[in-house]
This record gives sequence, structure tokens and C-alpha cells, in this order.
Amino acid sequence: MIFEDEIQMKEYLKMMTDMIVLCATLAISLFFWIISITASTYFGTLQPVSPWRWLFSILVPLTLTTRALKKRSLDHSGALGALLVGFILTMANMSFFSALLAFFITSSKLTRWKEEVKKKLDSDYKEGGQRNWVQVFCNGGVPTELALLYMIEVGPGEMPVDFGKQYSASWMCLSLLGALACSTGDTWASEVGPVLSQTKPRLITSWREVPTGTNGGVTPVGLLASFLGGLAVGVAYYISQILLVRDLHLADPQWPIIIYGAMAGLMGSMLDSVLGAHWQYSGGSSSGMYENSYLNVFCLFQASFLTKKLNITGKRVNLAIWDTAGQERFHALGPIYYRDSNGAILVYDITDEDSFQKVKNWVKELRKMLGNEICLCIVGNKVDLEKERHVSVEEAEGYAESVGAKHYHTSAKLNKGIEELFLDLCKRMMETAQAEERAKGNGASQSTTSRRGVQIVDDDPQAATAAGGCCSSA
Repeated sequence: MIFEDEIQMKEYLKMMTDMIVLCATLAISLFFWIISITASTYFGTLQPVSPWRWLFSILVPLTLTTRALKKRSLDHSGALGALLVGFILTMANMSFFSALLAFFITSSKLTRWKEEVKKKLDSDYKEGGQRNWVQVFCNGGVPTELALLYMIEVGPGEMPVDFGKQYSASWMCLSLLGALACSTGDTWASEVGPVLSQTKPRLITSWREVPTGTNGGVTPVGLLASFLGGLAVGVAYYISQILLVRDLHLADPQWPIIIYGAMAGLMGSMLDSVLGAHWQYSGGSSSGMYENSYLNVFCLFQASFLTKKLNITGKRVNLAIWDTAGQERFHALGPIYYRDSNGAILVYDITDEDSFQKVKNWVKELRKMLGNEICLCIVGNKVDLEKERHVSVEEAEGYAESVGAKHYHTSAKLNKGIEELFLDLCKRMMETAQAEERAKGNGASQSTTSRRGVQIVDDDPQAATAAGGCCSSA
């Protein structure tokens, strides 16, 4: 009996909460309506906004964000941000609201789609998405600004896209639609591509195969999904135009909006991939690096920045990989990249003796700057060209052992040995970090200054004058 009373009490409280929210919403909408009537009377040129529009603009976004919060599509900060974005876009134009609704619903559904598969692909996967206010404003910030400019230009209400009659407002409409289509296309690509694609993604800047989850990686399935995502937003905008805009037959044809949305979705996803391949960063600061499971790697393959997520013995590892290809123009900037690194991968071409000598230069510099705690990997690449080898296995492995590094054999062309290289390096870095933590706990001094104060004796004058770098341009 007590149990039934508790259930009834919870239902009663829930009902009362809904009633209070509804009454508060009505009061707020009427308050805004009174303000708009007063402003229109005072200025004379402003058109008052219907109380029903105020009510709809508050109540519907509030309902949607509450449901999203319960389904964990948004966290609390994300719900507040989404409420603000939804209110402004709905107040400005119902077509804006329709496009936003298409983005929000489809993205939320796809985020929860195939969750078990995504958990295996991404160790950092969050159930439902749980987007915060930063993610909400990254997707909705520009549309919100455009909606405010639209209301300043023509006031709240629906209008056709017609450059002959409303030039600047039409540009605002298309810009807002394009921004939402870009966000939708990118979300569809990231949620559908990794799950359905039967091939590995390719880096959009070089078109070489990269591991799943690499920033800048694209697949044909993902690009098609981005096109369809933008198409969905364009269709939603077009339908609302047909239903809500008066005298639509007097304006220019509106159907190109659908194609525009689809192309914006595709181009938005591709642009995001290009930016991800060059600029995207998901690493951590040097302080508290191990506690946050972020490990930096200074990797000398090409001039770019990449990330790679791994799950090792139940620990989530996010590799931040700085990659300069050992090119001389980046040599002076080297300390900026590797000063907080936990590990380094130094690659040489087994068919090029000079590249192996340059690796020795890098080893000396890294040891001098970072000491013996950094995990070094010396990698002999292009083992598929064994017949053209100029650096013997004995020489390379002997040198690696002499400097406390591990030697690996890889073939980027055949994708051989690369995954094992990263997994082994991660394990070594984690073991080193754990040892440092234990040493600190025992009261041992582990200051950064003493750790980086190791002096390297130059025992190879020829290498000292060699140009900075570790591998050929190939």
C-alpha cells in the first residue's frame, strides 16, 4: 500500500510540474506579446507578433529539449543552449524551425542507431550523444545569428526565397539553410559511414587509407550519407514553404532549395574533413596527461596533425599525433611539437641510407630535450622493397638497442606492422607513466627540469651536420 502511494505521489508531482511549466510558458509568451504590442504602438513601423507564435516558439522547443534531455541526446548545458537556439529560429521563421527540427531529429536518431557497433569503433562513444552547449552552438550558433539578422531585416514571419523582392533576407535564408544542412550532412556522415562502410576510410587530403575514426577520413558511404542529410533538411524547408508562405506562386520557384540543401550537406562534410585532416586537435595538456588518458606522440611522417583512439587493457587512449615528415623547414619548430610528448616514432627508408643517418640526429635531439623517459620507436619502412635494402637489419636493430629504443619493420604500402607499432608504443608509454606515478608516490624527485636536462654526447660528427629529417619524401 505504501508502494502504491509513492507511485501516486510521483505521478501527482509530475502532473503538477507539467502544469506549472505550462502556466509559466503561457505567462512568458503573453508577456512577450504585450511587449511587442507596446513596441509596435510606440515605434509605429513594427508589426506585433501573434501571442500564438510566442507560445509556439517557447512551448515546442521546451518540449523537444526536455525529451532530448531524458533520452540523453543532450546534457543539461546542451538543453539550455538548444532551448535558446530553438526559440530564436522558431520565432524568426517556421521554415527555419522545420530545418532545425529535421537536423535535430535525424541526428538524434542516427546517434542512437547501431550503438553497440559504434561502441566497438569508438572507445569515447557516449550513449545517446549527450551533446553539451559547445556542440549545440557549434551547430546552431551561426543559424541563430542569421535568424536574429533576419528578424531585424524583415521581422518575424515566413517569406519565399526571392532575390528580386527581398535580396538580403533571401541570402540570410539560404545561409541559414546551408549552415543547418552542413551540420546535418557532417553528422550523418560520421554516424552512418563508419557503420555501413565496407572499406577503410581515405584521408581526404591525400586519398591514402587511414584507420577508422581518423580525422579527415572519408568513405563513399559517408559522402552519400552527407548528401542525403542535407537533402532531408532541404526537403523540410521546402515543405514548410509550401504550407506556410502566402502567394508563393508569385515568387521564384522554390524547389532548388532541395538541391541546394543536399549540396550544402555534401560540401559541409567534405570541408569538415579537410579541416579535420589539417587542424583538428583532441589531445590534452602536459599537466595531468596520464590521469586524463591523453598521450602525445611526436610522429615524423608528413606535415599534418592526426588523432587515433585506442582501447588498451580497458583504458581509453587518445593519441595526439604531430607529424612533420622530418622536413627541414619544420626542424626549427620541432621543440614546439615534441616538448610534451610521451613517445616518438622515427621512420627511415630501408632503401635510403641517408634517411637512417637523419634518424640518429633526431634521437640525439629528442634525448637531449626530453631525457630517457620518452619512448622511442625506430621504424624501418618499405619492407616490401626488401631486395633494394641499403640499411641492414643488424645495423638498425643494433643501433636501436644501443639508444634504448625498439625497432620495428613496416610497410605503409601493404599496411603491415603499423597497427602493432602503435599498440606496442601505447603500452610502453602507459607503463612509463605508471612508473612515474609510483615514483612520485614514493617521494622520488621527478621534476621536469631534471628529466629534460640529459646531455647527449655527439659521437657522430657527420650526423650532426646532416639536415633535419627522418625519411624520404615518398
